[in-house]
Amino acid sequence: MSDLQYKKDAPLLGVSLVTVPSSLTFISEHKTSSQCLSACYRQNGDLLVGTSDGLYVLRRGEHWMNPCSTDVMSVTSVVQHHQNVFILHATPGAWKVEMCLADDITKRKELFQFPKKSNTAAVMAVSDRYVVVRNPDTKELIIYDFTSQQTERTNLLYATGLQFLPDGCLLGIVEGKLQKYEIENGQLVELWTCDDIEDGYSLCTDSDGLIYTAARFSKKIYVVSFQDGSFASLLGVSLVTVPSSLTFISEHETSSQCMSACYKQNGDLLVGTSDGLYVLHRGEDMLSVCSTDVKSVTSVVEHHQNVFILHREGDISKFNRTSNAAAVMAVSDRYVVVKNPDTKQIIMFDFASLQTKKTDQYLHGLQFLPDGSLLGVCEGKLQKYRIENGELVELWTCDDFKNGHSLCTDSDGLIYVSTKSLKKIYVVSSLQGELLQTISHDKLPSLFIGVPSIRDGVIAVPDKRDGSLLSMNLVTVPSSLTFISEHETTSQCVSACYRQNGDLLVGTSDGLYVLCRGGDKLSVCSTSFGSVTSVVEHHQNVFILHTVNNTDIVEMCLAGDIAKRKELFQFPRTSNIVAAMAVSDRYVVVENPDTNQLIIYDLTSQQINKINCLTFMFDLQFLPNGCLLGVCGGELQKYKMEIGQLVELWTCDDFEDGDSLCTDSDGLIYVTTRSLKKIYVVSSQGELLQTLSHDKLPSEYTGVPSIRDGVIAVPGWGDNKLCLFRVT
Repeated sequence: MSDLQYKKDAPLLGVSLVTVPSSLTFISEHKTSSQCLSACYRQNGDLLVGTSDGLYVLRRGEHWMNPCSTDVMSVTSVVQHHQNVFILHATPGAWKVEMCLADDITKRKELFQFPKKSNTAAVMAVSDRYVVVRNPDTKELIIYDFTSQQTERTNLLYATGLQFLPDGCLLGIVEGKLQKYEIENGQLVELWTCDDIEDGYSLCTDSDGLIYTAARFSKKIYVVSFQDGSFASLLGVSLVTVPSSLTFISEHETSSQCMSACYKQNGDLLVGTSDGLYVLHRGEDMLSVCSTDVKSVTSVVEHHQNVFILHREGDISKFNRTSNAAAVMAVSDRYVVVKNPDTKQIIMFDFASLQTKKTDQYLHGLQFLPDGSLLGVCEGKLQKYRIENGELVELWTCDDFKNGHSLCTDSDGLIYVSTKSLKKIYVVSSLQGELLQTISHDKLPSLFIGVPSIRDGVIAVPDKRDGSLLSMNLVTVPSSLTFISEHETTSQCVSACYRQNGDLLVGTSDGLYVLCRGGDKLSVCSTSFGSVTSVVEHHQNVFILHTVNNTDIVEMCLAGDIAKRKELFQFPRTSNIVAAMAVSDRYVVVENPDTNQLIIYDLTSQQINKINCLTFMFDLQFLPNGCLLGVCGGELQKYKMEIGQLVELWTCDDFEDGDSLCTDSDGLIYVTTRSLKKIYVVSSQGELLQTLSHDKLPSEYTGVPSIRDGVIAVPGWGDNKLCLFRVT
């Protein structure tokens, strides 16, 4: 992960490439034979686990813990610091602190010990200079200095958790609150207290400077920032991902200048042009006429249940105009604010008084925040204002960019400033005006961007000059794979499909299995199939392609009852080459590798059409817009289906050995390889964005993968295994 960017108490993360999660996703559970007391990740990725009957290790990628040392009992803290491991454990009458080399835990050196009078656990923290231990019986902190090899004792209210930060400061949880201290001459000097936490008990920190505080009873983890040592801010659910790139989705031509865009609550997109107001319905490709009795719609805003339209009639816009420069508008619960580009004034209409007031301020773009604050952008400045008595009171200015022209905001409080001619979008925090990220894309308009709009990670950018509307995904392109788990199958593991409930359907050469969410072992779903080469859940139905006695059969059933299936069609097979299947709202498409044909089954008419293919496609996948993806070796192709025919839209040939594919909710395409232990990440427009690799990827013949919530399931034919990886 990149460094986190904060200023004062703005709860926003500046993240490049790696996604910072805002929620917990359960991965696995590992039972211990006694009380599980402490955990510590080692530099090699293994996990040291302290229990009441010894020290154990959970090796990276494995499921079972192995004994590391059973001659230490009640290991309440274990810390690896550089090349050493420090262990705090209990004997019948004393607490002992020992250290050893990370490679040989059996050869330990005792640093100090102190009497044990109760069963309350002691805890420990380690820095470059100190080992600090809380004595639960005396409520003292014992500070061992590596330099002098002496111990000091200092009083501290009952602390249940301790952790050093990289700067040498000490974190402690005292009576449920998180505090930060500096150690001076063996004493603690308090720097700050975060008292927004309830029931804090233990803690850890990550490499990005976040503190994770676990609650004792409330099943919560609080995420807290530390930056300049003068404050502590509780971030909690305000953790957001700052996008690092744009992925082009689609382009929609308008018959005149495209001037403004606004997402409606239902997902439709209102589009203002110079000859009227149009709508792009959710999931459709063509703009529809909404109203042509309004011209030059330079701003359109949906606010609650109302739509506000700023348009020009002849030479007036309900206020006199003397130039062709576009006026823009912003709407809040109380105000409608419009920029008059001729007088360089802001016109404020107050819903409460039904009066207008004017103030001198020249801004290109305007946008209200949910708290009623007004954003305005002009060239190299983005400013935030509070409206008081009809006047603008400046709160902050961000001047870390240039050429700013228009703006929009998302539901996470991020501000997106588009430029007039630089083909860039700046991402700015709304609390303190920090520039978090600069995103560029060749498809962005080269001149005169209209008023953009964003919803669900998709930004709509009007292109005034070219008369088109661009849709682009704001995504964080993953840069690495992290191995999660491995699950053996009794035969060839051929295909995988995440269900809507998070379970994973797994097709093998001897039947269909399910890996329940959070489970470790595959369960039999049905063995009445032959070799299940593809399984797809689409809406409330499951589609299964399997082979029985030299015949491939396509069946469908309700997701809740796989036993009751309906056959859609079948076709004879003359080879052992695996067929591929894809499902959309209307079609089931199967590649017959023997005849090199696509079999297209229309779910509406229940008719079959066959298309001869120029190239044999190893795997198929439908996109949400109904376009079909096909991968074959070094090519990934995207097609549009028209009257039973395929029309090629693009080809990506920037990789090799492509074998199977899947897509995620951001529109990214993941292409697995046959034998190269790689996964290619491709945009929905055919751009190769990233190449991911991992030694745990299948060594030969990757099955059909599936991805959900950042976890990709990769079947391995030759390995008879299903591997799960986190994509970050």
